[in-house]
Amino acid sequence: MLPSFSSLFLALLLSLVSYGATSTLTSNGGTLMLGDIAYYVPGTPYTTVSVQGLGRLQSVNGLSPVTVIGATANNATLASLSSIVADFATDDVWSPDFLQAAIILCVGGLSIGLHSGSGIFAQYSRLKPSAGKDALQSLHVGAFSHDRSFYSLQHLSMQTLLAFSYLWCKPLRITLADASLGVLVQQTGNDLSPPLGSTSLPGSNRTSVVVSVASNGSSPLPSGPYFILANGALYQPLRLYSDFAGAFTQPLISTRHESYGALPAALPGIQSPTIGVPSRLYYTRTASRPLAGVRTGIKDIYDVAGVKTSDGNRAWYGFYPPATANSVPVQRLIDAGAILVGKRKTSQFANGERATVDWVDYHSPFNPRGDGYQDPSSSSSGAGAGAATYPWLDLTLGSDTGGSIRGPSQVQGLFGNRPSYGLVELTGVMPLAPELDTAGFLSVFFFH
Repeated sequence: MLPSFSSLFLALLLSLVSYGATSTLTSNGGTLMLGDIAYYVPGTPYTTVSVQGLGRLQSVNGLSPVTVIGATANNATLASLSSIVADFATDDVWSPDFLQAAIILCVGGLSIGLHSGSGIFAQYSRLKPSAGKDALQSLHVGAFSHDRSFYSLQHLSMQTLLAFSYLWCKPLRITLADASLGVLVQQTGNDLSPPLGSTSLPGSNRTSVVVSVASNGSSPLPSGPYFILANGALYQPLRLYSDFAGAFTQPLISTRHESYGALPAALPGIQSPTIGVPSRLYYTRTASRPLAGVRTGIKDIYDVAGVKTSDGNRAWYGFYPPATANSVPVQRLIDAGAILVGKRKTSQFANGERATVDWVDYHSPFNPRGDGYQDPSSSSSGAGAGAATYPWLDLTLGSDTGGSIRGPSQVQGLFGNRPSYGLVELTGVMPLAPELDTAGFLSVFFFH
C-alpha cells in the first residue's frame, strides 16, 4: 500500500525539524565603509573590554570605529599622544576617522600623567590603602568638578586623591581642547561609578575618549584601529584592496591557530579578488619574531593549512582536498611573525610559460612596468607582479628551479633571493626538479 499524503507530509515536516535542530548559525563577518575606505570586520571579536557610554557613537550595524592607544610612563603626556597619533597616520589601515572614540590603556602599577597646555592634569594611581572598600585603581583627572568647584590634583598627595575619589560618582566636564564629545573614565577593582566628562585627542576635532585601566601590569590590547560594539566587543578590521593586477589565486584569512580560509569579502570589480590586510600597528618586531606584521603572499605551490593548493591548474585544485598542515617554508614564516594575506598565481606546475599564449587555466598576472602588458616572467609570476604593483604588500614567497625568482625579479625591478640549494626544507611544496628546487623571496623592499 502506498503511504497517504498526510503521512508523507508529516515525514517531511519531521525531517525539516530534525535538520533545523542540528544546524548552526554562524557569522563570517561583513564589510563596511569608513569614509571612502572599505573594511572587512571578522565574525569573531579579538577581545571584549568593559566600557560604558558608547551608545552615542556613530555606528553601522552596532559597530563604531575606535582607536586603542597604549599609555606608559614614557608616552603618557598629551604631547606624546599627539606624536603617537601622528605616527598612526603612516599606517594604511588606520585613519583619523577611527578617532571618533579612543581607548587609552594605562599600564597597571604605574603613576603616569596626562598634561595639556593649560596645565590640566590626569594621573593614574594604583593605591593600596588598608580599607578594602577604598582600594582604588583608576585614572584621576586633574581638573574635576564637584558642586561647580574646580580642583587641581597636580600637586595633591595620594591621601588627598583618595579623599576626593568619593566625589567621582557625580558627572563632571573636563575641557582639554576646543572641541569635545565625551569621555568615560573606567575604574577597576572597586564599586565606584565611572564619571562622565569630555575631552578630545590631537588629530580629531570631535573625539570621544574611553579610558580603560589595565590592572594586570601590561597592556592587554595592541594599539591601532578597531571597531567596537556597545557590549565592548572589539574587532580588528582588515582593509580591503582589489587585486587589479591579477596576481592572486585566492585571498587568505586566519580562521584559527595557524589555519586559514578564503576571505569572505569582495570589492566591486571584474575578475579581481579582494585582499584584506591588517594594520601594521598591531605588531611589534622582536628578535624571535623579526617578521611580525609583515604582509606576505604565498606562491600557490606551497601548502597552507585549511586551503587548497592549485599548482596553477584548475583540475588539480578541484580534485585534491585542502591541506591539513602548512608546508615547512610557510610554517617558518608564520613562526617568524609573517601575516599571510593570500596565495599567488604560478604558471602550471611551476613550468616556464610565456604571457599570455601559454596561460590556459588562469590569466597571466600583469607586469606593472612599461605599458602594463609586458611579460611578468615565470613561474613566480604572481609573486613578482604583486610585489611590484602593491605598496601594501611587503614580501612574497616564490620558488626558483631554473630562474623562477630571478626572472620575475629582473623584469619587474625587485629584490629576488634564491638561497643555496637545500637551505630550506621543502616538505609540503610541489616539486618540479627536486635536485634544483629552492624557496626564496621577492620584494620591492630590502629587509635587514
